[in-house]
Amino acid sequence: MEYRKRKLCPLCFKPTKPIRKGNSGSMQTNRAEQVNLFPIDRVRQTDIPDVVRLSARIGWDYSEEEMEVVLRSGHFFAHRGPGGKVVSTAAIFPYSTLASLGVVMVDPDYRRRGLATRLVDACISAVPDRPILLVATEEGKPLYEKLGFKTVGTLDKLVAKRYTGGLQRMTHQQTVHPASEKDIEEIIDLDEKAFGARRERLLRLRIKQAAFGAVLRNRTGKAVGFALGVPGPELMVIGPVVAPDEEAAALLIDRIAGWAPGPMRIDIPSQHRRLADFLTRCGFETVRKPPVMMRNGSALPPREHLFAVASQAFG
Repeated sequence: MEYRKRKLCPLCFKPTKPIRKGNSGSMQTNRAEQVNLFPIDRVRQTDIPDVVRLSARIGWDYSEEEMEVVLRSGHFFAHRGPGGKVVSTAAIFPYSTLASLGVVMVDPDYRRRGLATRLVDACISAVPDRPILLVATEEGKPLYEKLGFKTVGTLDKLVAKRYTGGLQRMTHQQTVHPASEKDIEEIIDLDEKAFGARRERLLRLRIKQAAFGAVLRNRTGKAVGFALGVPGPELMVIGPVVAPDEEAAALLIDRIAGWAPGPMRIDIPSQHRRLADFLTRCGFETVRKPPVMMRNGSALPPREHLFAVASQAFG
């Protein structure tokens, strides 16, 4: 490190402190070089096992099947470390009128290098001017706020080791039936009305991935609600759940949970308090209330009939 020649202070005639030459410039150069070491790439099919290992490393429980759906339904970005290993990811899912952002992960050994910021920027650039939703972790919230996201709601994340409910009666003359392939178009239409955007590609993949599906029909046989149960490495995820009211939503959840009474999880919009109380009585426990954030918009679409999201990543 070089030092400039020391000058005398004009007031006390003592040597001034040495001035380091070019220090700030070298720091900026180091940061730029660090960023250039990790160009943004697309996640490929062969990367999926690597992405699942990354998720396990940070304590998340993604499966290869889940990452397959992410890859096929959205734009999936990554940084690679030595040997091509995936060290960070983020994905954006473009729907008809808005998008959902998720799967933002960074290997602990590669944090504080700006990787998450760059990947989220890439996701935003993939859907310019479109409203973007995300469900934030507490650690990620400050980053999203810097990038223009604002909190517009919250979810209740509930988990159960074992479902202990059991509804005996049908509501409003409605009946629940196992979902089949002939129900797909009705499910997609119901989801669009409840979610606020059409996401046909995701729903077709999600229905194939689901181990359980239920459709709620009224007295005339018209589909008025549905729910899916998607298996994961540790928990079955119930969602999305679409229904005309909280009682009908409880009926659908009861049916899915009854078919697979092992460990399960559901993420419900926090305004559905009666449904949250019902789930608590049936063995669920609220473990987190993550914020729902939005960019290029100030409020969520009306969602009084959406009682559980598909996942925190998909919305």
